[in-house]
Amino acid sequence: MIVKPLLNIAGTLLLGCSLRLSAEASFCQAWSFFKGDAGTAADASAWETVDLPHTWNVSDAANGGGKDMQSRDGYQRGPGWYRKIIKADESLRGKRLFIRFEGASSVADVYLNGQPVGGHKGAFGAFCLELTKRFKTGADNELRVRVDNSWRSDLPPLSGDFPVFGGIYRPVSLLTKSQACISPLVLGSNGVRIRQQDISRESAGIEVRTTIDNAGDAADFEVECSLKDAEEAVVARESSSVRAQGTTVVTQRLTLKNPRLWHGRRDPYLYSVEISLKQGGQVIDSQVEPLGLRFFKVDPQQGFLLNGEPYMIYGVNRHQDRAGKGWAVGSEDHAEDIRLIREIGAHGVRLAHYPHAGEFYSLCDKAGLLVWAEVPNVDCISHDPAFADNAKTQLREMILQHGNHPSIFCWSLFNEMYHRPSADFDSLLKELNALAKEEDPTRFTAGATNKTDRVGLANITDLLAFNAYPGWYEGNPDGMTQVLEKYNRLGESRGIGVSEYGAGGSIRHHRQNPPKSVPTSRWHPEEWQAIVHEGNYRSIRDYAPCWGSFVWNMFDFASDWRDEGDAPGINDKGLVSYDRKTRKDAFFFYKANWSEEPVLYITSRRHVEREDAVTPVKIYANAPSVKLRVNGAEIGTKEVDDLKIARWDEVRLKPGNNTIEVESVVKGRKLTDSCVWELKKAAAGGSELPDH
Repeated sequence: MIVKPLLNIAGTLLLGCSLRLSAEASFCQAWSFFKGDAGTAADASAWETVDLPHTWNVSDAANGGGKDMQSRDGYQRGPGWYRKIIKADESLRGKRLFIRFEGASSVADVYLNGQPVGGHKGAFGAFCLELTKRFKTGADNELRVRVDNSWRSDLPPLSGDFPVFGGIYRPVSLLTKSQACISPLVLGSNGVRIRQQDISRESAGIEVRTTIDNAGDAADFEVECSLKDAEEAVVARESSSVRAQGTTVVTQRLTLKNPRLWHGRRDPYLYSVEISLKQGGQVIDSQVEPLGLRFFKVDPQQGFLLNGEPYMIYGVNRHQDRAGKGWAVGSEDHAEDIRLIREIGAHGVRLAHYPHAGEFYSLCDKAGLLVWAEVPNVDCISHDPAFADNAKTQLREMILQHGNHPSIFCWSLFNEMYHRPSADFDSLLKELNALAKEEDPTRFTAGATNKTDRVGLANITDLLAFNAYPGWYEGNPDGMTQVLEKYNRLGESRGIGVSEYGAGGSIRHHRQNPPKSVPTSRWHPEEWQAIVHEGNYRSIRDYAPCWGSFVWNMFDFASDWRDEGDAPGINDKGLVSYDRKTRKDAFFFYKANWSEEPVLYITSRRHVEREDAVTPVKIYANAPSVKLRVNGAEIGTKEVDDLKIARWDEVRLKPGNNTIEVESVVKGRKLTDSCVWELKKAAAGGSELPDH
């Protein structure tokens, strides 16, 4: 393939799928792939042709068959090889060439023309390697990448309720730069770090650290840092002269009076910081970064405060996989997830249990969603000394690669540690906490626990949050208040978050007034999921020390060891189905409570075939009242309660089809909803529920 330079911006040529509207997007197309072990000299003529992003676990990691949460079996874990021929013309002579992988799971080794150029350990961080010395201008260059998602004792995550998909599952880009450039080699970051300092409504201080990499002789350069508002007007600027050879860090400080603050969904206002590297007055490289100015704190009684105002984080969790694609999702998929999260009215999202794609953090910046970012220390750690080193590296990668995103308010260091037998984690946690503070003193550290007997674990990080499932794995839906109080005491009453809560729910399983579901069973009625969320949410909403909560989960996701609900290999606790096509009843419960958009929704609408002549009718609405009609006859009007629910307990259906209609007025706008339920004739005279 001949790659011709078509776009040169400030001396940086991007050849890759990050430029989706240019010819260079073809770099992510037509790679050769071999599932198994091959080598740098193996004949690739019969290899499969694939496009990136790609994973070899699209189906097998979500169809069941795994034996345990450690995910060592049940789906393909092992090596795979990728190959690409790169050819560039003479215009690249004298330039530096880099390749940047946004994500390859889990261990990658990269070869150019048969020689190693570097590698990476960790499934979720980006990494960049320089190809310059081994790249042949004007000739075919063979790139081969060995990727291996095998379980390893030195590599987190060791465990978890999710599969570790294999492959180059995020985009790859080629970059050409001048001999001196803004470094792309700082742990996969773009070489620019922004720290917000002393932010208030009156003023803002911004520190910008730029890493310059000069592969040539020592020379004089100018680094210009410009702060621009959303209309691209320069509102602050700083220039620095520097003599550089090798790696040089330039620190600059900007001050802005009366800044417009980034205020979540209400006003996700973004400035930008543009760094220009100049030599002899000419721009030879540049980088643009987002900047949303904000300040926040957690008060033990007032909860989360954003820019000095109470801002309870009503949020959801998100895994990055989806049906038919696994982890190999693209821009359209990220955008759809954001649209659904915004539609439900959420204030925040916990990106569990690992760093997600950089593109998704950018979407959160623009959408005004507060982000809980997390490293993959899940369930347990190993005694392997290399594990701690890699855990620290993955933490630094996450902070350096994503730390400029204003949406991120905390760095989470673990999830459910000691859920499985584990080496001591408390000591490593202290080291990780100190490292996070060293790399970024401006944000909270956090952890998500399900252990009430680990006082040290609970009090090392700034924030404590817990995973609990009243009404699902234990207790009843109204038991969340007691759990909140217990964990708040464990955390020395400094405020508490709920990092996970929820229940399984199948859109194919239905029962009116259902008893408590058995989580491990194949019967997960959608109605019980909604009941659990109603009870849990009331407690969370009414508990003043609770600063935030995150529903588990926004979307159904792969969990190959599970055999429950209506399909093996799927965790069905999502508010939306795995393919993103169906919003479950519980989705509309939260939409009615969180969203400013008018909501009127008949629950249990998918329970079309009925066996009970007398049935409850439950409505989610953010209107003052709801009017109900059945088969054209008006049943009455009910006021909507504080959970946005209107309910008729005993509505009689006739044999055959029954048309259920509701009507309300929200903000002067008339809303209607309807569905049809069929009462089987044999059951028309009875009111008993079927057994399941």
